[in-house]
Amino acid sequence: MNGDSVPMRDSLARDIEHLILAGATYKDAPDIGSEVLDLIDAFAARFLSLSHDHSRHMFVLWAAHCWFMDAWNHTPRLLFVSPEAGCGKTTAMDVTEQLVPRPLSAADMSPASVYSCIDESMTYQGGRPTILLDELDAVFGNGKTRGSEDLRRLINAGHGCNEKVMRKINNKVKPFPVYGAMALAGKMSIYSVPETVRTRCTVVQMQKSLPGEESEPWDSFVNVPEAEPIRWMMRCWAELVHGDVLDYRGPGRPMIPAGIRNRDADIWRPLLVVAELAGGDWPERARVAAVADVAATGAQAIPSDGIDLLADIRATFDRLGVEVIHTTDLLAALATMDQRWRRLDGKRLARTLHDYGVTQANKNQRIGDKVTKGYRREYFATAWQRYLPPAATSATSATDEGSADE
Repeated sequence: MNGDSVPMRDSLARDIEHLILAGATYKDAPDIGSEVLDLIDAFAARFLSLSHDHSRHMFVLWAAHCWFMDAWNHTPRLLFVSPEAGCGKTTAMDVTEQLVPRPLSAADMSPASVYSCIDESMTYQGGRPTILLDELDAVFGNGKTRGSEDLRRLINAGHGCNEKVMRKINNKVKPFPVYGAMALAGKMSIYSVPETVRTRCTVVQMQKSLPGEESEPWDSFVNVPEAEPIRWMMRCWAELVHGDVLDYRGPGRPMIPAGIRNRDADIWRPLLVVAELAGGDWPERARVAAVADVAATGAQAIPSDGIDLLADIRATFDRLGVEVIHTTDLLAALATMDQRWRRLDGKRLARTLHDYGVTQANKNQRIGDKVTKGYRREYFATAWQRYLPPAATSATSATDEGSADE
């Protein structure tokens, strides 16, 4: 390790060893976890050149949460993506492998091998493995295949603590647990990751280093032995505080930043608990990282086609300043806004909107002397409230020139 890190590591190791020998509990050293996480953070910073500190803090908290897997209802997936090769994804996976319990690394895994490995690890190694799956672009980068769909479902299912798959083995049906920590990496756009996978991930978007940002190259012969005492301290701290995890999951705990809810809250709750257990600066670091991650890649950060369509319809009503629009005029306006909407006709538009609760589709509307199929602004009010952020500006109400009739 760097010279200035070795004394810190050795001193911390002696403190932890003393606590273990003394039969100490978490209350005897409530902030020692922050020193452990600081040490992991310093180690990771040597090899991972990330655009923001909060991405590295998120990585540290994710690695730490893997040591408490039986305490969580959900486990976030850790996802490294980059637009090009040479951005450090492989190094990131190498570093991850040294910091998590029972790592199982592979560039290609079938769904059957994943749940079989989880089952065998729980049976013979005393706990769930941490699965490290590289080359994710080979799975999801070339469109949907049977194999990619099976793996997608398994990645999603393993996010929840009670999920299992049922398989017939020797004429007997056996349940296989699929819950477990998983890190993923791929040379791909975040838009290429299936939405159901992405919304279960904390995302580290990796980029090539700028001049002066070059990180230390990873050398397994040198750096793996350096990581071993850090891993030992992480394991010891996890054992020391394991019984106290539930104390940080009561009413109002952990403190989840405003605006983080539903799936995003499920993802970040374990990491925020780890940060509060660790103490020091980590609770604040975790909240900053959570807000940044959710804003960039959370469940609402990258809208689906349906939400984009609702937004463009609202923009069309606002731009025209009207309360009613004929379907043909709406389709023409949408086609100029995004090429995706050029494939829409009246029926496809109505079917898509129906999924979002817009059921008053294609009713006859009068505008001046013309009566034909169309939509009123009021039909979209509930859907816009449910799925879109408040509009920056509201349209000026137009005078209704007629009434709707069937």
